[in-house]
Amino acid sequence: MEKEEQLQVLKDLVAFNTVDANERDIADYLSQLFKKHGIASEIVDQFDNRSNLVAHIGSSSDKVLAFAGHEDTVHENNLADWKHDPFIPVVEDGKIFGRGVTDMKSGLAAQVIALIELHEQHADLNGQLRFLATISEELTQGGANFLSQRGDVDDVDAIVIGEPTGQRQSNQNHHYIVYAHKGALIYTVKSVGKAAHSSTPELGIDAIDNLINYRQAEK
Repeated sequence: MEKEEQLQVLKDLVAFNTVDANERDIADYLSQLFKKHGIASEIVDQFDNRSNLVAHIGSSSDKVLAFAGHEDTVHENNLADWKHDPFIPVVEDGKIFGRGVTDMKSGLAAQVIALIELHEQHADLNGQLRFLATISEELTQGGANFLSQRGDVDDVDAIVIGEPTGQRQSNQNHHYIVYAHKGALIYTVKSVGKAAHSSTPELGIDAIDNLINYRQAEK
């Protein structure tokens, strides 16, 4: 793909208003783009006008590496704070401005372009390169969960996520590759007590006291 065509892919993606909605527009667009370049893809509908996309090149007989990214963006907030319409991408001084350029339509475009160029160069892949585009990352991560439950990552050996990290090497305009990321650990603590008469509290167990002790020990 020529550089201008690559840039146009990013512009086209930014122009779709996918503020936690309308991801079907991007799924349709990318599906047609893949088809144009000889790559089969599958649109995976999840809700009305909200669709994930799965595509691949190479064979799954060996290793499977996945590229994954999301189609939605955060809200554009107050339009008066924007110099340009957030859904009309503008290039100024070598930079492109628009809602979702960084998070993460540039990453999505880069992954798509990588698949297309590898395919057109007839790259000899030692396995399969799979592309996963998902809905609702910004709120529920529902698309990623949906594809996971569907089995689209069951045979995946590693996944490259195209999210921006915000980390830069010293004095260089390059991003680090981050191999780990913060997550969430959610668990339930249950405290069981034993009832006793107020005249003999030593015979009982206060469940609340145990929770307090647990919380203090956790610190």
